[in-house]
Amino acid sequence: MGPNRLPKITLRQYENLISSQAVSVSEVASFCRSLAVAGEDIWNLNAFVSIATHDQIEEQAQKSQERWNSGKPLSPLDGLPVSIKSNLALATKPLTAGSAILGGGRAMHETPPVGYTADAVRSIQKSGAIIVGITQMDEFGMGSLGTNVVSGNPTKNPLSFFSERTTEDITSLLRLSFEEICSIHHQLASVSLGDPVSAGGSSCGSAASVAHGSSLMSLGSDTGGSVRLPAAWCGIVGIRPTYGKISRHGLVSYASSFDTVGILANSSDCVERVIPHVIQCNDPSRDSTITTTQIQSSWQRSDDNSVKPLTGLRVGIPEAFSVAECPANVQEAWSYSANQLADKGATVEVIPESIVNAETLQRSLASYFILVSAEASSNLARYDGFRYGVDAADSVNDWDKNSVFSLLEYQYARARTAGFGSEVIRRILCGTAALSADRFHTHYQGAARLRAELTQQLRSALRDYHALLVPTVLFPPPSLSTEVDPVEVFANDIMTIPSSLAGLPALSFPLRKDGTTGFNPSMQLIGRPFDENVILQAAAALE
Repeated sequence: MGPNRLPKITLRQYENLISSQAVSVSEVASFCRSLAVAGEDIWNLNAFVSIATHDQIEEQAQKSQERWNSGKPLSPLDGLPVSIKSNLALATKPLTAGSAILGGGRAMHETPPVGYTADAVRSIQKSGAIIVGITQMDEFGMGSLGTNVVSGNPTKNPLSFFSERTTEDITSLLRLSFEEICSIHHQLASVSLGDPVSAGGSSCGSAASVAHGSSLMSLGSDTGGSVRLPAAWCGIVGIRPTYGKISRHGLVSYASSFDTVGILANSSDCVERVIPHVIQCNDPSRDSTITTTQIQSSWQRSDDNSVKPLTGLRVGIPEAFSVAECPANVQEAWSYSANQLADKGATVEVIPESIVNAETLQRSLASYFILVSAEASSNLARYDGFRYGVDAADSVNDWDKNSVFSLLEYQYARARTAGFGSEVIRRILCGTAALSADRFHTHYQGAARLRAELTQQLRSALRDYHALLVPTVLFPPPSLSTEVDPVEVFANDIMTIPSSLAGLPALSFPLRKDGTTGFNPSMQLIGRPFDENVILQAAAALE
């Protein structure tokens, strides 16, 4: 085996390997944990903030294996090694959301476990999945590069260390010892070229863990693209489901009308197989925004092998998304993917600006940042060091009695200044300003009206089409050692934010073209509300 090869395992392959007894659950789980440890210790990936012990994983793997042996697995996910983002509650672990104010960055034993589990996490546990570890994230989900982390060490993109993935001879790879896995990591590190690049954000650790192979699926969260952008840069699949599809109970709030639990995996088929198992613990009494009504899919893929797989599917390409900043290679990939859809039977048409307006689309960026900052200002007000959050223990002794600030005000300020990072403080201040009496009507209400206008335009387009096809990102992941061009960051945002504003499902999937090397652009399919299966099946046909 060459030093540039690590396995990429889909959920379907996992189920086949375990059910056929080609490998055991313990071997798969141990392999993924070994990858996680080697990635942290040798590559310094910073994908995980904590990794389960070998004994913890082995105990769960043995129970899972017994269920498989008896022919009664809890689900196809039984024994599957997964990871979860650190803003999702797990009863036995601290819930830090990547922030110092919630104990992030401190020794794990210094921050108490949260004591309850998020609905989405309970769902995958009920399906038998094994949680390998808790992943790194931008603080409270605020960031696109995985650099707004309390430790100061950004998450690296594992693709920086190898250029080729393979599924050849998976069984022998899964039986590698920990020492052999470490040796491979040392080899890959020695031959990697250039500086490590960003894994994206804010679900940086979740994307990196799947791309690396240390988890076969990960739960992240998506506010304005926090699942889709890192999925695109790490060459995997990431979905932001319809707002209200997956319970947000146990997800630390950033912007409540935008936040969704997202899924990252190795293929669209993996995501389609996971979704039913992530929503099984949805409970309207804990999250009033979830929808329990079953939605009939607007398009069903034909089982007839004599017709093209996407026959009857209508895909629209909004002209408004073709912004001036879109580079030639992304334009070519966009055209290529449209042609691939057409070759497989789909009807692909351009949607004119009279339906989705370019000016509205571009102004949506300002609308998004005003609205999420306002909601963050409100949501994060609870972290004051008294009700929630780490307090500033020495603030009483430091307070000057002659100060214009009361002792309480001083304690608030000390706790929040020490606990929040610079990006979080910036957004809190922006949001507080937008909600102030002299700006509420001009800024906040104006942004809300623009959101409603964009939502109406996108949903109008989706009345005639089953899905919209646009790029996920316009630029490759930047080096972590260089300054990032803010224009590129905003240009990337314009591709992911519109579907977030409208609460629509959006799937990012890698475009794999034969004969290409380096970064391959990922495409994005935006679907009708609660019609995730359509965009997943369309992407699967391309994969």
